[in-house]
Amino acid sequence: MTTTPETDARREAPEEGPKEGGRFGGRTPWAWWKRRSRGFRIFVVVGMVVPALLLIAAAGIFYATTKVPLPQSINTAQVSTITYRDGKTEIMKIGSVNRTNVALSAVSLDAQHAVLAAEDKNFYSESGISWTGIARALWADVRGHDVQGGSTITQQYVKNAFLSQQRSFTRKLKEIAIAIKLAKKYSKDQILEFYLNTIYFGRGAYGIQAASESYFAEPASKLTAAQGAVLAGLIRAPSVLDPRINPDAARTRFRQVVDAMAGKNWLTQAQADALTIPPTIPLSTTGPNAPQNAQDAYIRDAVISELRAHGISEDEITRGGLHITTTLDPVAQKAAVDAVTGTFAFTPVDVQPALVAIQPGTGEVRAWYGGRFYGKAPNSSFSDYVDNVTDPIQPGSSFKPIALAAALKKGISLNSYYNGNSGQVITPGYPQGVPNFAGESVGQINLLQATAQSINSVFVPLARDAGTQNVIDTAHALGIPASEKLPAVDALPLGVAATSPLNLTDVYATFAAQGVHVPAHLVAEATDSDGTVVYKAKVKATRVLSPSVAADETYALQQVFEYGTAAGLSPGRPVAGKTGTTDGNVSTWLCGYSPQLASCVAVSRANHLQSLNGIFNNATEATGASTAGHTWQTFMAAALAGQPVLPFPAPAFGGTTSLDHAAPPPPPPAPSATTSPPASPKPTQKVTQTPSPQPTQAPPPTLPVTPTPTPSSGGLLGGLLGGGGGGNNPGRQSGPGGGAAPQ
Repeated sequence: MTTTPETDARREAPEEGPKEGGRFGGRTPWAWWKRRSRGFRIFVVVGMVVPALLLIAAAGIFYATTKVPLPQSINTAQVSTITYRDGKTEIMKIGSVNRTNVALSAVSLDAQHAVLAAEDKNFYSESGISWTGIARALWADVRGHDVQGGSTITQQYVKNAFLSQQRSFTRKLKEIAIAIKLAKKYSKDQILEFYLNTIYFGRGAYGIQAASESYFAEPASKLTAAQGAVLAGLIRAPSVLDPRINPDAARTRFRQVVDAMAGKNWLTQAQADALTIPPTIPLSTTGPNAPQNAQDAYIRDAVISELRAHGISEDEITRGGLHITTTLDPVAQKAAVDAVTGTFAFTPVDVQPALVAIQPGTGEVRAWYGGRFYGKAPNSSFSDYVDNVTDPIQPGSSFKPIALAAALKKGISLNSYYNGNSGQVITPGYPQGVPNFAGESVGQINLLQATAQSINSVFVPLARDAGTQNVIDTAHALGIPASEKLPAVDALPLGVAATSPLNLTDVYATFAAQGVHVPAHLVAEATDSDGTVVYKAKVKATRVLSPSVAADETYALQQVFEYGTAAGLSPGRPVAGKTGTTDGNVSTWLCGYSPQLASCVAVSRANHLQSLNGIFNNATEATGASTAGHTWQTFMAAALAGQPVLPFPAPAFGGTTSLDHAAPPPPPPAPSATTSPPASPKPTQKVTQTPSPQPTQAPPPTLPVTPTPTPSSGGLLGGLLGGGGGGNNPGRQSGPGGGAAPQ
C-alpha cells in the first residue's frame, strides 16, 4: 500500500478523547457504545422478530384448523339443573329443545328486517366483526368484569356454537377466527339464515320457526312486522321480555324495534306509529322439563334473571348444561308453600300472596314463594306470570321501621314523646291533618309505643325530625336499591313508595344481623358440564347501623308482637317485626325476624288496586295481622322448627329524649288485665343484659364487614326533655296518598 506524508501523519496523530487505557479504551463514549451494543441490538431484534413470526405461524395454523360449525351441528340438548343449597337435591331442570331449521326464504321479510333492526342494523354493510367490541370484551375479561352486548350478528352466531361457558382468551381467539372465516366463506344471506335457525327466543324455542309457532301459532313465513318485532325484541332477554311475563317491558322493547325499522326505511314512520304489540299465545306448561308447579317456574325465572345480571346469557343457561346451586333450603321452602296454601286455599284466584325469607348476615334466600299460579289460574280468566316476590307494591307501615332507624341514627331516643292524636295539622304537606285509623287519638306517646301501635301522626313529624333525606339514605343502606327513587316527603314512613317483598325482607334481615347488610341473592354457584365454576356469588357485608342502634330498633319491633299490632302472632320464640296495611286495604304485610331468619309476607290482588276486604273468613276489614300475619307466623314456626331459640341483644336505650312535639305526658294508665306495654326507660337508664345460654347451633357465618359512617348522636332543635310512660291503644291507622297504614 502506497503511503503519503498526509496518511502517515493521520496514522501517527493521536485520537481526540481519553488516552489509551482510559475508561473507553481510547475511543469516544459513543464509538465505544456502538461497538459494544451491536450484539445486544442483534439479540433484541431476534428476540422480537422470532416470537412474532412464531405467533403469526401459530395464528395461521389455529385459523386453518378451526372449523365453522353449521346450524345442524350445534348441540342444543344439554339441559341445566337447579338444586337446593346442598347442591344435590334437584328443584328442576331447564332446557327443553324445540328447533326446526328453515331456509331464509321461509322467513318473512318483515321478520328479517325486525331482527336486523334489533340486533345489527348495518349487517349487510359491515364486515361482520366488531373489533372495538372484541377489544372491550378482552379488556373486561382481564379485569374480571362481565360483558354484555355490542356483538354483530356474525359474532352472535359464533357464540351460539359454543356450549362451554368458560371466559378464556383461547375461546375469544377461536370466536374471532370462526367469525372471520364465516364472513369470508359465506354470503350475508347464508349467515343470517344460520343465525335465525340457532338463536334462542325463550319458551324453549331455538330458531325463528319454533319461536313463531311458540308465540303466535304461525309459521315464520307468515310473520307480520308487528309479530317479527316481538320476536326480535325477545333476543336480548327472552324471559324478561316475553309479553305474557312482563308486558310493560315487552311493549317498550317492541316500540324500540319498530322505530329502528322505520329508521332504516323498512317501515315508514307512519306505519311504525300505527303498529301495536300483537297478542301471544299462553306459555306451555307441558312438555320436557316443564315446571311441575308454580314455585318451580318462579324460581327458574328468578335464577335466570340473577345469572343474566352477572353476564351469563339465557341461551347459555338453557343449553349449556349448567349445574346451578341456589341458596334455597328445602325445609324452609316447604314451610313457605304449606303456609301460603293453608291460608289462601279458598280465596279468589286473583289474590296473590308473596313470601320470601333471607338468612341474616349472609344474604342467602332460604324460601321463595312467587305466587299461587304461574300462567292462567284454573277455571278463571285470570292470567299472571308476575313474580310477586320481586313485584313492587306499597308496603304500608312495614316501611316505618326504616324511618325509626334513621331517627335512632340521628340520636333521637325511643323515649322521645310525640303527640299521637289524629288530625294534627302539619305544614307543609298536611293542612287537613294527619289521620290515624278511624280518627283515633292516643295522646302523648313515646316512639317505643308509637312503633308498636303504628301511629301515623307520630311518624310523619318523626321523618321531619330525622330528616327526610336521612330516611331515604337509610332505606338504601338497609337494602332498598338505589334504583328505586324514594320521594322526599314526610309521608314516606307511611309506605307511599312501592317496593318489593324481596327488597323489604333484605331490610329486615339487616336489622336481624344487628345492622350489617349483605345483599340478598338466590344463586350460590353455577358450574358448567366440565365442573368449571362459571359464576360464584360475591357477597360483601357492610355495617350500616351501629350495634346499639340496631339493638334499640329490634327492641322496638319486639313490642309489635308483645302488645302492638301483631300481638299473638309470635311463632313461639323471640321475634321482631312490623305489620303494614295500605289505604283501602289494597295490600297487607307482615315482615319480621328472629336472629336466624328474616321474612316478609305480602298480600295483594293481581292489579294492586282492589281491596282485600271481605275475602278472609268473611272479615269486613283485611289487615296485615289478619291476612299476612297468620301466614308469616305459620311459616316461621315451621321453618325454624328444631333450631335453637336465640335471644336478641339487649337494648342500649341510646340517644336523647325530646318533648319537642308533645306536652308533658299524663301519668301512665293502670296495666290492663291482658297485656300492657313495658315501662319506658329513663334517658340515663343503663340496661345490663343477662347472659343467655350458649346456643346449640352456630349462628350464620360472619362475613368481613365494611363499616359506613353514621351520623353522630345529637338532640333535636329546641328543648331536650325527659318523659314518662304512655298508653296502650293498638289499632290500624290510615295514611294519606295511598300510603297508609298499618296493622
